[in-house]
Amino acid sequence: MPSDLSHSSHLRKISLRDFDVEIDRLLRAGQPLPDSILNLAGLTRIEFIFVADEGRDAIIAGPAEGFAAQPDGRVVGTDSLRPVLCLDDLRVALRTADSRAMFGCSFDPEPGRLAKTQQLLQQNTTAASAAEAQRGFQQIGGVLGRWKVTVFGVPESSHMAAALVEADYTLKQLTTGDENPQVRGFRSYLSMMRPNADSMRRWWFSPRYDAIETNDQQTAWHLSGPRLQVSAQDEIVDANGNRQDAPSTHARLEKYAQQFTEKIPALAEKVPSIAQLCRRCGYTCSAGSQGSEFLVVVGLVNSPKSHVESNIRHKDMTA
Repeated sequence: MPSDLSHSSHLRKISLRDFDVEIDRLLRAGQPLPDSILNLAGLTRIEFIFVADEGRDAIIAGPAEGFAAQPDGRVVGTDSLRPVLCLDDLRVALRTADSRAMFGCSFDPEPGRLAKTQQLLQQNTTAASAAEAQRGFQQIGGVLGRWKVTVFGVPESSHMAAALVEADYTLKQLTTGDENPQVRGFRSYLSMMRPNADSMRRWWFSPRYDAIETNDQQTAWHLSGPRLQVSAQDEIVDANGNRQDAPSTHARLEKYAQQFTEKIPALAEKVPSIAQLCRRCGYTCSAGSQGSEFLVVVGLVNSPKSHVESNIRHKDMTA
């Protein structure tokens, strides 16, 4: 690892074995880990993985630059302002990949409250005015209540877990239109809805690579592509509030997911949480991120560790 990390590099290489040796030395000496180790020498993306010394070392490589902490605590590159990779995420991702477990997060309402919400939604289909409909939706928000946030596959106290929850929360905010990313051509799903659209929807992030290439000896790997995509699924909710996948997904829902995926490179330039998740999907080829949540006109207003509040959004179809 170069001693001067303030300069940008199109391909900075890090030996994980050397990292491990240095970390062990510092811990044994009772010394804190320096920022150069905690922030993986300023790497902003992993593009190559090399197996060296007959399998006794792994080298990760990619673009890197000087880095600094922002007021909100994010550590970003001083040139691009893109999030840099961190040691904690690499550690968690490698352990998850070794166990071949899926990792991600889920925002879920309580089934009983969801069943009552379904009943109220049906009653609101005949509202006499927009004001009456608004009052009805506010009532629905109170009935639906707080949603449980579940993190799986990674430690709940890890930086990776926080990044997953934040990105998923942002996905919902963008979907309902509560957050405007200032990306040209991006539309919220709420703006794309049509009258009589079924209300049960879910969206989630998952890894996406254009290609994962390797040599004949499988000692060098190249990762390319946006790293991230959005998928969508219609859901059916029974009378008890239990959810299951619908047999088919509406074309407009698939169109929204496709639009979101196409805009991810531009969104990553504007939305820090999406930029972070893109980079975390590059830690290891075999680790994945999948959500399991749904949204209609329902958004989220804050993101504490264990629960999120309902925030009802609706579109006046008569306007």
